[in-house]
Amino acid sequence: MPSEKMSEGAGPPGAAPRALTETERNWLIAAAIVLGSMAFFGAIYVLELDLGRWNANLRLVTNPAEAAMRYLGISHFLVAFLFLATSKKMRAPQSWVAFAGAMLIGTVLCLAYARVKLWSPVVATILFFGYFVVHDFRDQVFFYFTNGDAPAAGDRKGLAELLFRTPFLVLGLLLAGAAALLASGAVSIEWLGSAFSGSTPAMRLALGVVPAALAALLLWRYGSLWRRENPGRVGDFARANRPILAVFAAAILILLAQKGFTIVTLHVTCWYVFALHQLRKRPASPPPPRFSWSWLRATPAGFNVVHIGAAALLVAGGAVYAYAFRNDPAIAPLRVLLAPESFPYWTIVHVTASFTGR
Repeated sequence: MPSEKMSEGAGPPGAAPRALTETERNWLIAAAIVLGSMAFFGAIYVLELDLGRWNANLRLVTNPAEAAMRYLGISHFLVAFLFLATSKKMRAPQSWVAFAGAMLIGTVLCLAYARVKLWSPVVATILFFGYFVVHDFRDQVFFYFTNGDAPAAGDRKGLAELLFRTPFLVLGLLLAGAAALLASGAVSIEWLGSAFSGSTPAMRLALGVVPAALAALLLWRYGSLWRRENPGRVGDFARANRPILAVFAAAILILLAQKGFTIVTLHVTCWYVFALHQLRKRPASPPPPRFSWSWLRATPAGFNVVHIGAAALLVAGGAVYAYAFRNDPAIAPLRVLLAPESFPYWTIVHVTASFTGR
């Protein structure tokens, strides 16, 4: 049954709307930050074009959504690594062994991504964002439970697993349907359909059948888990878990509409808002000295200094790379850190490292 917090404000038709939960409020704040970041990079984009910087080699921003994803994303990755490296967890040698193992696996996945991209950039993109949303949806479930918005359940782990699988079931069914239509030639989606161009009939058949088989497997596994957990009727399950299901629905719509750029930025801002909110709920005691490392890690003001400062430094570095060096790929340190083509590899390594635990 839903907890009192979840059912608070519910009532008969005509009653006042139920108040937003912490999960929903945090997500909306994160979405507002995403829009603000896109507006910021959009303003730079317009200004650069107005100044005659039509050549992409002369610009800081070639796509506002992509720039927001890249600069906020890399900032998030670097700060996450810094916080992890200085955490109590990493004082144990086995934690560093696990981290090194994750780095090795991440490197192998980066090489695999590069090979798939040579064969089909579209398939590589789908696999990349698929891997990323595993990371994102896992964290969204974590936020949901930590915020205290989940219904009281006897088996928290089972409910978390069921919630985590729900958006993948939806995505799997959508992908299977789209792949079948594209493979049959019944419809044409230019950017996605290019994955089928030049393919042999057998390959086209596989690209149509394999997603359908995977979707069927997802549906079967989800049904087994549903029967095991027995959450009740679908409508009751949806109402009890409205906050996280609403977040998942919005994420799927954004993922499909924006080809993935915004979903990455939104993940970064969701983590930022969640962590900041947790720091405000649990203030450090006693207050650490201002500008000490403890202050930077454990206070809202310090947390903002680290995150906003890191993002600002990266944007400044990107401006130097674009305006002083014309985004020259020969300047390896700046290219590896800031070039758009480097971002997927940063992301793959970050996501892989995240699976070693928080």
